[in-house]
Amino acid sequence: MVSFWTIKIAGVSGTGKTTVMQGLKSMSGFVGEVIIYSQLLREYGDKDLADLKLADILHRTSGLVLMDDHLEFDNPNKTRNYMRENTRGLVLLDVPLKDLMSRVSNDASRTREIKPRDMSRNLQLSRRKAMQLSHETKVPLLVIPNLEGEVNRSIALIAAFVATNSPAF
Repeated sequence: MVSFWTIKIAGVSGTGKTTVMQGLKSMSGFVGEVIIYSQLLREYGDKDLADLKLADILHRTSGLVLMDDHLEFDNPNKTRNYMRENTRGLVLLDVPLKDLMSRVSNDASRTREIKPRDMSRNLQLSRRKAMQLSHETKVPLLVIPNLEGEVNRSIALIAAFVATNSPAF
C-alpha cells in the first residue's frame, strides 16, 4: 500500500512553481516533502539517477509530497506516473504571456530563452495537458493566475486545495 500522496504544482518555466512550493513549505504547520525535479537533475546530473532518487524519496515518505511538473514536455507515461504517485490534485500556475516574458527576462538566478511564440505555445500546451490529466486521472484541477505581487494569495489557495484533497479530509 502506498503511504504517500502527491499534489502536482505545474506550469511552464517562470510561472512560479518553485516560489509557491517554497512558500508552502515555510508555512507554519506544513508537514510533507517538497520535490523540485529540476533540482534533482542538477544535483545528480543524469535523468536516470534523478529518477532513482525520486523513487527513493517516495518510497521512504508517508503523507504529503508536493512535486513540480512541466506539462508542456511530451511524456507518454505521465498519466501512469500520476496514478503510480497517488496524485490527489493538480495545480496549474498560469501567467499571462507578457507577464511571463517579463519574469523570465528579469530572473537573474536562471538563464532562459525568451521566445514569445514558444512561450505562448507552451502555455497553451500546459493548459490543455492539465485538463486532459485531470480528466484521465480523475483528480481535481486548480488553475491559479499566479500574478505578479500575488504569491501569498496563490500560496493560500494552494494550501486550501491541498487540505481539501488530503486523504484525511
